[in-house]
Amino acid sequence: MNGVHDDDISAEEIYADLLQRVHVLTPMSVTYAEQGDISNAVLCTWAGDVATVQAVAWERIVVVTHSPQTPFFALGDRLARALRESLERGAGAFASARDLIESMRSRMLEAVDEDLADDIGARFSSLDHLASFEAPTPDRLREACQARLGGLRAGIFIAQRRADAEERMRDALADRVRGDINGAISAAYEADMLTLEAYLVESALAIGDTALLTVQVRWDLAVAALTRLAGVPDDFGQAVSLVRQTLVASVGSGDGARLARTWIPTA
Repeated sequence: MNGVHDDDISAEEIYADLLQRVHVLTPMSVTYAEQGDISNAVLCTWAGDVATVQAVAWERIVVVTHSPQTPFFALGDRLARALRESLERGAGAFASARDLIESMRSRMLEAVDEDLADDIGARFSSLDHLASFEAPTPDRLREACQARLGGLRAGIFIAQRRADAEERMRDALADRVRGDINGAISAAYEADMLTLEAYLVESALAIGDTALLTVQVRWDLAVAALTRLAGVPDDFGQAVSLVRQTLVASVGSGDGARLARTWIPTA
């Protein structure tokens, strides 16, 4: 998908990707809640809700316009803003994490017409796993952000991840020369995951997500996409290509094209 633009992707591909996101994020939210990580539980539920709203809206939009991407992605932008606004005013305003999500869902449904809202509401996932947890506060989310960055400033974190990726790719190429193809593939995989992490943080900051709310969810979707692979080829070049194509697809076409430009050359 290198260099692909949103308008080049078929309606079927976008719709299938949205349904897959809901399929991955819904149980992932439950898992995070079971681990006591309520911030990521809430974020996964919200991201799944956004995908649900977009999927139902896509079913309508694609019927009435030959160029549905513009209203579709504009809707996504509005929903992302709704999350940030809810969290900013959420400190002490919600009795539980479930109440926070219910409030955010109400704001989501206000962005669409009534009959569409009814269809969307019927497809939202259960929130029972969030009922016994306090809603995450902005301070708690900032703490989670600092934990992800290892206490580093974002720019230093990004630079460090990319330096580490360069080092692991050098290891991969050295292993390849020695004939250790399995070692080379493993090291190249680590290099690409470090590159992905740096990109996701950089991308979040570029859209004003200073709390890095989008990073863990997008990382989890990328990992889930990799785990769905039946395996990787024994050939080094083919293995690297497959992993990279999978990661590019997992972040979406526009971001994917930008991510692809950050890969470390393997030749």
